[in-house]
Amino acid sequence: MQQLNNRYMPVMLEEEEKLLTPYVFFAVSAQNDITGNSSGFMGRIKYDIPLISGNENHTFTIKPEIGVQYDNQKLNTYYFGISQNESVNSGLYSYTASDSGAPYEGITCDYVANQWVNLFLIFQVFQLPPQVYNNPMVEKPKDVLSSQLIVPYSF
Repeated sequence: MQQLNNRYMPVMLEEEEKLLTPYVFFAVSAQNDITGNSSGFMGRIKYDIPLISGNENHTFTIKPEIGVQYDNQKLNTYYFGISQNESVNSGLYSYTASDSGAPYEGITCDYVANQWVNLFLIFQVFQLPPQVYNNPMVEKPKDVLSSQLIVPYSF
C-alpha cells in the first residue's frame, strides 16, 4: 500500500436544495471537487425527520436520515483506482473504478448555542458499493461509519 501514489483530500463545493415541511425534509445535493485532485462529482438524495426540543434561546434537533449517494467514475478512480505504474510498484493488480450508488443511514444532532454558534454532530453508516469494496486496496468491509463535528460561527 505504501507504494501507491498519495491521495489528497479535495475541497468540495456543494449546492443543496431542500424541500421543508413541518414533519419531513427532502434534500438533493451536488458536490464537485474544486481542487482538481480528482475532478470528481458526488450527488445525494436524502430524507430526514427533525425531532426538535428546546426553547427559543437553545434549540436541540435530532434528525434521523436515510439517503442514496452517487459518486462518479473520476472520484471513485482517484480514491480507489490503481494505475499501471502503481500496480508494478505495489504488486496489487491494476483497477479502474466506475460510477457507484449506495444507500446510507445517519443521524444529525444540531445544537443552537446562541445567535453566533451552532454545533453539528453527524454520524452516518455508508454501505459501500461493489465499485469500492471489490478494489484490491480495500479489505472487504461493506459498511463504513463516518462521524463529523461541525462548529459554524456567525458574525
